[in-house]
Amino acid sequence: EQKSTTVRFPEVSAKTDSLSPSAAEAVQLLAKGNAYHDNGMFREAIACYMRADSLNPGMSVVGYEIAYSYMMLGENDSAVVYGKKSIALSPRPDTYSLLGDIYDHLGKLDSALYYYDEGLEKFPDSYLLMYNKSVCLYVAHRSAEAYGVILNSLKYTRRHEGSYFLAGQLAYGLGYGIDFFANGSYANFIGETEAR
Repeated sequence: EQKSTTVRFPEVSAKTDSLSPSAAEAVQLLAKGNAYHDNGMFREAIACYMRADSLNPGMSVVGYEIAYSYMMLGENDSAVVYGKKSIALSPRPDTYSLLGDIYDHLGKLDSALYYYDEGLEKFPDSYLLMYNKSVCLYVAHRSAEAYGVILNSLKYTRRHEGSYFLAGQLAYGLGYGIDFFANGSYANFIGETEAR
């Protein structure tokens, strides 16, 4: 199984009274699949998502969730197929990020950067895409590029602890002592505030 920095898709609405019976059942299956996924039961999650897709084809969230569960199983070819289907239905920054993450896990830097950049063309204020692109560049020993990307991401978030921690880490490696201290301190502040 792979570890992931990918975030979960926003929670599915529990309001199903205005939906057709098959669409309402699909939403319920999606929620059940999310519960399985969150408990590490990825095969069970995929089964729920597949059933939801058969009941209500065309929900991009289903493709995203299937891709995410396959990624967590390490079945990256299947994850890519469903991630691309989700983007074709409805492009979202989290789906581009997921595809970038998959390729990053596979060590395919160019493909990872392609999806982060394609997502950023459509969603230029997505700090999540910038954060994950920066991590990818950092791992590839392209720290100066990574630092530029993460600094840009900070314009769009004040509460993402990881962005500030990474900015501090990169600043330290590049010899920017004051930036290291400022970003590291702010990351700690966010973490302590969230803990309270």
